[in-house]
Amino acid sequence: MTMTDDLLAYLLDDLSPDQKAEVERRLAEEPAWRRELARLEACLAAGGDRGQCCDEPPTDLVTRTCCLVERVGDEPVCSAPAVVPAFTPVAACSLGASMRWSLADLTVGGGVLLALAWLMIPALRQNREVARQMACQNNMRALGTALFDYQDVRGGKLPAMALGDTAGVYAAELLDKGVYSREELEQMLLCPASQAADDICNGRRRFAIPSVEQLRGARGPELAQLIAAMRGIYAVRVGYMGPEGYQALVFTGGREVMLADEPSDSAPGLGSANHEGGGQNVLFQHLGAEYRPSCLLTRGDNLYLNEEQQPAVGRSPSDVVTIRSVA
Repeated sequence: MTMTDDLLAYLLDDLSPDQKAEVERRLAEEPAWRRELARLEACLAAGGDRGQCCDEPPTDLVTRTCCLVERVGDEPVCSAPAVVPAFTPVAACSLGASMRWSLADLTVGGGVLLALAWLMIPALRQNREVARQMACQNNMRALGTALFDYQDVRGGKLPAMALGDTAGVYAAELLDKGVYSREELEQMLLCPASQAADDICNGRRRFAIPSVEQLRGARGPELAQLIAAMRGIYAVRVGYMGPEGYQALVFTGGREVMLADEPSDSAPGLGSANHEGGGQNVLFQHLGAEYRPSCLLTRGDNLYLNEEQQPAVGRSPSDVVTIRSVA
């Protein structure tokens, strides 16, 4: 029997003489027994029955639980007394050493973090590349708007390129006509994903658009310097050689190509070096821009090569060719 059962039997005079003597001895020697006796007397005086007065947990429950946790955890057996006063803090029972990371825990945790990193890095790179593609397309649309405004007051004529001109003369024409400021044009002519943009941003290269007069009046090393400084990263659509000579591109507002990313230096005509995978952004005359994974258009027409597979002007009205700005 528990202490509470013994005391209840004592109050209800339900003990043998020997049991009653033992309870009286415990009451004389142990304060916990006297407190429990007082509680039970008060409970019975308030009208509680035997079951209600026994509902409270043993007063040593907290201490016994603490000691059990220590024993299960291979800690030293709790040295607290078997019975403690009610509501006494359980400081006498130490809960053992604080939690520590083992080498195995650190190894497993590091492996999990490494796996998460391997899963996330490709997604982050893909998101960055998509963002750069979109920024490049926005630049192209801005240039397309400038070209639209240019031809709108010139009877549908886009910037003309005479034989011997660099393809970058279209940017000089836009600058001379005041369609956009020099700073705005220089910003538009750089794809954020290009090496040129990175070089210019970090001061490894100077970027400047000359006037048409400067460009057509320069010769030799001076011309080479101007061309090198004005190089952007877009290839501009050029006209074609017909029976009457070179025919400039006319603006129609349709799906004709106007601009594209410049082709790679190492593999001209095989794709852009600006975006991962060799794909390129293309701007059409209706001012729509889209990313194309291949440099081939319909009917197998290469964006960067004419029908003779040369990076030169087209050989027919349907021969689409875009030329790098320094060509």
